[in-house]
Amino acid sequence: MVSLSRGHYLCLFHFQEHRFRPWPELLAESDQGYAELISLTEQLCEEDLTTFNRFTWTHAGAPLYTAFMGNCYEHTQQHLAQYALDRHDLERAIETYETWASRVVEAEVPDPLKGTVLYNLACFYATHNRLEQAKSPLQQAFTQYPATREFALTDPDLIALRPHFSA
Repeated sequence: MVSLSRGHYLCLFHFQEHRFRPWPELLAESDQGYAELISLTEQLCEEDLTTFNRFTWTHAGAPLYTAFMGNCYEHTQQHLAQYALDRHDLERAIETYETWASRVVEAEVPDPLKGTVLYNLACFYATHNRLEQAKSPLQQAFTQYPATREFALTDPDLIALRPHFSA
């Protein structure tokens, strides 16, 4: 049985609530929401976005940029990949994950963000029986964001790769 995170549950709820609305209307609403988010974000300084424990309401004191990346960027990527998977197009789903991950890794962003994105790419590979492809991004994730190594020790997505974790 698959367990849904709170975020995915809310997304499913919103999908059911809006599934019959016209696509142009949904797209316009989404564009407006993103424009408002960008406008608000531009009012923040770099310290507001990148400092750990700056805001007490972020998950585990994480920097604010992690909420933006998780809820906006990666969430959208996951839906696009799932769309391809639902149509039995694993190669398109892999291409989606790889393209979106490479954009973050090549950008001037904090190493922990790069590590998180690489870790998630490795998990995607591993859960789709692409273990050889998962090894390199996982090792890169450990380098970019060492905290991922500890998390990987208990992550069920990576069970098959644990014997290959290098020190």
